[in-house]
Amino acid sequence: AKADVIVLAKPQPQNTFPVLSWVERRAAPLVVDLDDRETEASRLPARARGAIARLEIQALEQASVVTAASPALSEYARTIHPTARVEFLPTGIRVPLTVPPARLREQLGLAPDAKLIVYIGSLSIASGHRVDTLLEAFSGLTDSIPSAHLVLAGDGIDAARLRRQAEASSRRHRIHFLGRFTPPEDIALAREADLLVDPVDRSLTNEAKSSHRVLLALATGTPVIAGAVGVRSLFLPPALHALCLYEPENAIALALALARGLEPSTRDQFRAQTQGLVDQWTWPVLGKRFVEILESIKRPA
Repeated sequence: AKADVIVLAKPQPQNTFPVLSWVERRAAPLVVDLDDRETEASRLPARARGAIARLEIQALEQASVVTAASPALSEYARTIHPTARVEFLPTGIRVPLTVPPARLREQLGLAPDAKLIVYIGSLSIASGHRVDTLLEAFSGLTDSIPSAHLVLAGDGIDAARLRRQAEASSRRHRIHFLGRFTPPEDIALAREADLLVDPVDRSLTNEAKSSHRVLLALATGTPVIAGAVGVRSLFLPPALHALCLYEPENAIALALALARGLEPSTRDQFRAQTQGLVDQWTWPVLGKRFVEILESIKRPA
């Protein structure tokens, strides 16, 4: 079979071995798509991670184009293959035309004026989602915000540990675990939140990844508080950095940021600065860009 372009979407062994063989035999241009630091994110033993890293390097060395989900991944690709063409292509978001309401306050039995701080994502601390720091920060919120509630939507290997931490909090009656969700429920939850939060650590994994929670904020107009890591400062305009970004893994800084995010003027300020920004990061736009990249390097007929 003839291939005009070969795309390696996940440089893991089960994908990389056959792709490298195919590229060598068919002499077709190779596109390597990087959306994560596979070896850093893996829980495999060190020897296995080393093998994966070597395969990833081989793929990058043979790539005609590398698409990278973050500036950190772009820089990583250039250290491996300095002459490669590297294109910034973040993990995008799909925004449906219609989304059923979550009716979150009704579901939780809360007053219509309850202030909802919502986290949407994995409950896995090891993968850099510092929900433990978020719980600590929420416990440190000033008593001047008695209507604030923290809602955690998602599941993960640390769910039980985080539930125990929440139970030990003096604000446990204001912490709610929703469990698993499926898109477009994430859009519905984000729309009904007063504030979204992206509590990540400063790890290589988070430097490399995109941020779905920040994209949810841009898509819904709901303000977000996010750790100042990786692509987040690129998605958010500079005028919002002081408002929306905080020093990662610092519960006091996060608590202050949460209080800032719940101030009455924050939503209007956020919406004024971000109107229309999400359009460039939606899948229809990014998909078109990806097709243009493929067309530009495909093998002549």
